[in-house]
Amino acid sequence: MAGGQGVLEPRAEQLSANSIPNFPDQMAAMFKSSVMSLSVAVLLASPALTQLEASLTRVHGGAPKFASGHAEATWNRNPGGADTLDVTVSYNGISSAVCGVHVHQGAAFGDCSTATPLSLDLISGNWTGEVTLGPGALSPGGTLAGEITVDVHTEAFPFGEIRGSLNLPRHTGLGGGWTKSLFILEVTGSSPFASNLSWDVQCPDCSQGLDDAAFTARLHSGDPALGAPAVLTLTPGALPHTWSGNAPVSLATAADYVAGELWIDVTDSGGGSYFSAPLEKGYLNGSTDELSKSLGGLQHFSLNATADNAGKLYLVLGSATGTSPGIPLAIGVLPLNTDPYFFLTLNSPGQTVANAIGILDSQGKRDDVFLKVPAGVVPGLISQLDHAFVVLDPVTGTIDLISNPVHLDFLP
Repeated sequence: MAGGQGVLEPRAEQLSANSIPNFPDQMAAMFKSSVMSLSVAVLLASPALTQLEASLTRVHGGAPKFASGHAEATWNRNPGGADTLDVTVSYNGISSAVCGVHVHQGAAFGDCSTATPLSLDLISGNWTGEVTLGPGALSPGGTLAGEITVDVHTEAFPFGEIRGSLNLPRHTGLGGGWTKSLFILEVTGSSPFASNLSWDVQCPDCSQGLDDAAFTARLHSGDPALGAPAVLTLTPGALPHTWSGNAPVSLATAADYVAGELWIDVTDSGGGSYFSAPLEKGYLNGSTDELSKSLGGLQHFSLNATADNAGKLYLVLGSATGTSPGIPLAIGVLPLNTDPYFFLTLNSPGQTVANAIGILDSQGKRDDVFLKVPAGVVPGLISQLDHAFVVLDPVTGTIDLISNPVHLDFLP
């Protein structure tokens, strides 16, 4: 679907691993082929893609109350050359005709007379175009080093009516000095009452001179600032400011985990909240679980394979026919079913999911993977997609990790 590609229609019969001769060997061969393709891409230094977003809000108090907008930008990173942004800007409720849309690296400036590389698309009504970024836009760590602003100028407000800053999409989970957070729920018996939650949380940069023993980490069934009760106290790890372990949890806590409603709250010796955020669950997280077929949109993925897999290869795969029974592999079951969409993601990584194959960072993470669904291109028979990723040994091509699945429902 990314780049205007449609999703293949699923066949009437469900394929299975057993219906394909020597399926594990074929799977391994396909993975090795994907690894070779990635190696060639790295050698050729092909640009990497990152998706950015911005919400545009009123700059001037005299502008209409409901004036707003949205900007999407694909950041094309070109090693050894200038980075570019492919930008699309939409808006509604503005006061008057738009006379210019600008993208500024740094503080906003200019008016309607300032030249802009963006132009009005008469069919969609959006402003689109490519912007070349100057030096210093990307930090050595691969994140935004400064502000990149989108400014919509109108005849009534020539110096800008609505404005916003492009940023990486927000993913639930820990930020700031927290370098690792992972919570995995496993059903350990034949019923959901037998569930076990394991955790691995690290914050080596959070001491700020305070006593390590003063901190306590707890899980809450909602935002603790709103009075949600604590359901579990996390076991401290061997190192300062770490928590690792596992414990059985109740059916209610397991349900909160699945619903994404558990929070982690770190308190000091006086009981004051030192840090609080929704927990990061599983190896794979998605920014949304539903998109409109008619409107399209983006589902961003956050991959967290832990630091044990730093620098290894990953491959994101998908299925249009669910996650059960899945595909048995040597280290476990890949929670995807074999169907035309699965083989499309396996044989042509990146055709539907941007950055579907790549190298995990120093923490075993990637946050620049996304599924882009153009408006009106999803076939009528497809009502859902599921995605999961595997971690590959770059030498042997064997699978070292299988992630949890992330679901997406399609609405009309």
